Amino acid sequence: MKRAIVAALVAGVAATSSGASFAAADAPGFYVFAGVGYQFPGEASVRSVDPGNNTSIFGNTIKGSGDDGAAYRVGGGYRVNPWLRTDVFLGYGSFEYHGTVLNTHVSADVSFFGGGVNGYIDFQGLTRTDLLGFEPYVGVGVGVVRTLVTSPRADFDLAPGTQNRSPSGTRVNPAFALYAGTGLRVARFIDQAPRNLVIDIGYSYMHLGKAGAGAGIINNFTNGVPTGSFPDPGTEGEAASNAINFVVRWEF
Repeated sequence: MKRAIVAALVAGVAATSSGASFAAADAPGFYVFAGVGYQFPGEASVRSVDPGNNTSIFGNTIKGSGDDGAAYRVGGGYRVNPWLRTDVFLGYGSFEYHGTVLNTHVSADVSFFGGGVNGYIDFQGLTRTDLLGFEPYVGVGVGVVRTLVTSPRADFDLAPGTQNRSPSGTRVNPAFALYAGTGLRVARFIDQAPRNLVIDIGYSYMHLGKAGAGAGIINNFTNGVPTGSFPDPGTEGEAASNAINFVVRWEF
């Protein structure tokens, strides 16, 4: 009899905890979030905006990739029902691009700032299944992003000390994003933690649109001394950001 009573009490406590977790996750309401991501931009090809341009190395396709960097995101949203939520966000990130063409090393600093609207499907609410504190999701987003390319430069392997410096360039483009990850409801893992605190860990892909150096004058330097200049129509390529994100979400 005592064992039966203990078992019933344990089952009741577990059911209460699970029910409270579902209630916190399912209730419509607002939330805010802030996060940081480890981004790895991946490969990108850059080419002159003028296909007939042969005045410099930028008349050829530059193949390269971005260094790893950080990305940041803040925003707020609303849970519509147990399986659907949506939010608005602002984001910023930066990385250094490196590419090669014709025995020449090309590099530039790339940063982006933008905002948009995301929508997510939460599988715990969709399936009505207790996933032991895990709340997996997928999402999509659309927005606008401003991409800035600064200090574009080319160093020539066959002429050490020789460098071409191009004008900076700015592009404003529509952008889209894809998300996949899981929320971790902290109260299921840490006693006395608030039930409305969720840690999101996931992957995101954001397509940033076109980016590149601006049109203008390319200046040539040898060991830091100006030696000449020539006009160039600028460069252009598709930019994207892959990131592993760590986000703190607070639900009201």
